[in-house]
This record gives sequence, structure tokens and C-alpha cells, in this order.
Amino acid sequence: MLLNPEKQSARVETVSGVLSRTFRDDTHPAVSATSHVPYIKHTWLNDIVIQTKDGLMDASKDALKSTSGYFKDLCKSHPSMNRFMFTFVKQENLKSIVDYAHSGYVTISTENVFERYEAGRFFRVPYIEKVCIDFLTTLIHSSCKDSCWVRQGAQRRSMSEIYYRAKVYQDLHFESLVHDPTFLYTTKPQLIELIRSDDVKVSREEVVYEAVIRWTRKDPGTRKRHLPELIPFVRVPLISFDYFMRHIRDEQLVDDTISAPWKLLCEWVYIYHMSDVSIRADKVVLRTSYDLPKAICTVGGTHADRLNIVEAYDIESREWFDFGRRARPTMHRSAVAVYKKLLWVVGGFYVERKDGEPIATNNVDIFNPYTHIWYIGPPLRRARHSCCLAVVGENLYAIGGRCGPTVLESTEVAGQNEWSFFSDMKHARSLPSVAAACGKMYALGGLDHRDHLVPSAEVFDFENGIWSVWFNSQFRIQRGTRAAAIDGFLYVMTGVCTVQLWIFNVASERLGQSEAKPIIGTNYCIVAVDGFLYAMSSTLKNDQHCIMISRYNPKADAWSPWSETVTSKRPFALSLAAMDRVSKPVWRSNPDLPL
Repeated sequence: MLLNPEKQSARVETVSGVLSRTFRDDTHPAVSATSHVPYIKHTWLNDIVIQTKDGLMDASKDALKSTSGYFKDLCKSHPSMNRFMFTFVKQENLKSIVDYAHSGYVTISTENVFERYEAGRFFRVPYIEKVCIDFLTTLIHSSCKDSCWVRQGAQRRSMSEIYYRAKVYQDLHFESLVHDPTFLYTTKPQLIELIRSDDVKVSREEVVYEAVIRWTRKDPGTRKRHLPELIPFVRVPLISFDYFMRHIRDEQLVDDTISAPWKLLCEWVYIYHMSDVSIRADKVVLRTSYDLPKAICTVGGTHADRLNIVEAYDIESREWFDFGRRARPTMHRSAVAVYKKLLWVVGGFYVERKDGEPIATNNVDIFNPYTHIWYIGPPLRRARHSCCLAVVGENLYAIGGRCGPTVLESTEVAGQNEWSFFSDMKHARSLPSVAAACGKMYALGGLDHRDHLVPSAEVFDFENGIWSVWFNSQFRIQRGTRAAAIDGFLYVMTGVCTVQLWIFNVASERLGQSEAKPIIGTNYCIVAVDGFLYAMSSTLKNDQHCIMISRYNPKADAWSPWSETVTSKRPFALSLAAMDRVSKPVWRSNPDLPL
């Protein structure tokens, strides 16, 4: 442990162990010449004077120029200057820069690490910046209180790299950190930073609640009054109802001073658990974790036995796995999207009539990829199948589709508890391809009521609030046109026999064609994940049906094969959705999870 929680200031001044460490730069000329003699001044000639608000010091211009980018530029612009004034810098921090410039050694401690880093960053001394980051990283992995101290200090000083390292470490090791003895000595702001994160990795939300209660019981007289501020950061509705009734409702720490807000909290949680599951999905933000895999999710497809199966493709392990079965009846041509960390399956059709005419539905099913539970979402205003979903900002849009013989130009936007009609497109489209970038939403291609190609595209500008025809003479819309957006660029794949990839810069409205030939089969779909474009298609290999996945790297303008899966039952969906993080099911007694 680096910091004694009860006597932190005293320990900070102590020089022992990793609390204070001296670093040696082996590439420094003074060290490489006389590495066996510490702190030797080499042969530098002190020819300048540096004044700080605390006093004067002598230094070598050549030594400073060789180690500091700031002094190098300053001496280049003022070659005859021999006196420098820095009244805004503490003398001890500037002295560390001068000592390193002369000797190649620098001493870092918990008392000065942040100030040394800021001095190294201002005077552009890369080595001092590096060793400060290394020292702080050691502190992050030392104890709970040390990591909280580093995270808080990095946040105050806008040290984004260190702050992110501390946050990721705390999120991934939350359960071990809260059982560290130093956890009980964290401050209230530090505790809030620990438990408020959406990315905390916990096996169950009860762990977070128990951590807050343990922290409070360390000093109940002082800390009990903070409970109304802390408990809202615990996702209490994610706690099992049985645990809530046995432990939280009758918590012994609750007295007259906090009974009123605690009673309101209990009433809200009770109503939440007793309410219809159809209104729960939007009420609580789920916790995820950095080490959960990213995946491409798909629902339905062409094989009758797999229409209700939710499947995901783990991009890292390159493996398929099943999530579970939809609770609703079999649906064809549902639209899929990831919205607010949940998988939304919208619309679709089923066949019941003797004439075989598909019956469109307005069903909306919401799947939690972390708990593997289905919810019934708010129904669409208009039943539709073969539509497409787009997430733009904080909103989810359903675009086009078909209802019986009618092809729809209408669009809908999801609200908290209901859908509402949005601006109609200029052309009715079923099975369109939709992508959004830079505040604009594009709808390309699709089919009309005779299943003929709609050879046009249109764009919705959210600033103007209208759809307009999007036309470019360099390429034409064809059957199977698919689109996805990455970093302000629209990637459009067109063609059936010969597939081409077009790249459209939304900001500059410039269009270009990729020189790389797509590695792809038939009936392809595309989705963007982490700056890469993944294309899923079907192909035949040795007379066996295969699902082929290939990846496009926009920076290198190159395609590469990613995986092939030989199967007779694997569905092929008309739309894909990229999940940021998913939890693989390990075992369940009932694969068909009830609502």
C-alpha cells in the first residue's frame, strides 16, 4: 500500500519504497558517459540564470536545449538571452527540470508527481512526462484509495490518459477494490465516482449496494446522512426483489433523518418491480463492462427453425453463439437495431391466412444482452415488415416497410412509452438501406409495391426537418444496395454479380470509389464496428451452405477474409446490429426465457 489512509499527509512526505522513486534516463548523455556515478553534472557550463518566484538558479543552456523542447525553441528565437524569468513556476518543479537536464536523473514522489508532470508537459520534457505516468500507473494498481486519489487528481488536471487508466482499472476490478481495506477510507466524491459508472463489472448489483452500506458503517455518525445522495447511484431496480424486501426495505441504518427519502426510494422500486415488464426497459441504465466482447447480432432469417433465435457473432473469437429464443410467435423480416444498449426487434410478418398473404405486425420486442431477458416494447403506430431501423443521436427511427400490398413511405420515432409518426419520405420503400452520419439520415434503394427496385436515394437533414432527393451521377442504386457510416463517411455497397464499394464524405459531399475488391458472396449485409466495416454474406463451398464474414479497413482501403461458417441451419438476416458489449450465456435451465 502506498498511502496510509489515516495518515496520508505524513506518509506522502516519507521517502520509502515505491512512495518516492528516482528514475534514470539511460539515453541521457550524462548518464551514458558516467552511469556509475549518480547525479554527476557531466561537463555542462552554467551560462544562464533562471528566476522563479522563489529565487534564482544557474543552468546550462546546452543542457536545457538538449532535453526540453520549450527551451530549445526559446533559445532559437532569442539566442543571446542569458536570463529567463518564470514567476508562475515553483522553484522546486523547475529545479527538477534543470537537475534532469544536467544529470539525467529525476525523483518522483506522491507529493510532487502531479506538479512534476505538469512542469514536464509545459517545458516539453518527454522523459519526465513518461516517468510520471509510469509512477501514477503503479499507484493505480496499488490499492483502492490510491487509485481513487490518482483518478481524482488526474480529473482535476485534465490528464485524460491517466484518468482513463484509473477508471478502466476500477471498473474492471470493482469487486476486489471494494473489499480492499483502504476502500473504507475513500471520500464521498471518490465513492460516487466508483459506483456511478455504467461500465462497472459486477456479478450482481447487490455488490454495489453492499459496498455503499459497508462504507457507511465505517463511520455511521458522519456518513449516514450521505445515504440519500449515494443510493441513487446504485441501480436498485436491478437488484432482485427478494433481496430488496429482505435487506433494503428495512435497512437498520435508516433513521428519522433520512426516512422520508428512503421511503420514496422503496416505493419507487416496489412500483418498478410490480409494474408490467413492457415499461421497464427504458427506466434503468444497465451496467456493462470493458472486457465483454463486441458482437454482431442478428435475429431471424430464412430458415424456419431459426426464425426466433437471437444469435451473436463474437468478433474477437470469431465464433457464433445463441442468446435464446424470442417469446413472440415466429416473425419474418423484422428490423434489428441496438438502442440504449438493448437489442430492438421491430415489426415483421407471419403467415396464417389460406392465401398465404403475409400479415404485418406492429410488435416491438426488446432483448437485454446482459441478462438475456426479453421485454415487450411499445408497439408501432403502423404495422409494418421489411422496414429498417436507424439510431440518430438519442432517437430510434423506423423507416419505410410494407403492410400487406401497401409499401410505406412513413417513418416513426420511438418515444419513452410510445412511437410517433415522423416526416414521410418522398418515395415509398420496403427493404431500404438506412445509415446516419453528421446529423443526416440516408435512405437508399428498396423495393416498390411490385417488388421492383426503387432506383433512388434520399436524405433527411435534421436541421431543415425535410427529406430531399440525394443524387450522384457517379453511381446508381442497384438491388442489394447496403450502407453503413463510419466517422462521417457513408460506405455504400452496390451490385449483385459485381459488387462495388463507394465512399461518400458527408461533410464535403465528395464521392469516391474504393480500389479494393470486396471479398463477398451473395445476399450480403454490412455493419460498422470499431471503425471497420464487416460484411456478412452467403456462399457455397463444396456444395455446402456457408456464412462468410469479411472485414474492410477504411484506413488501408483493404478487404480481408474474417471467417466462414458451414451450416445448414444458420439464419441469414436482412439486417445486422453491432452490440458494443454482450454477455455470453453460460447455462440456463430454460432456454426460452419467460417475459
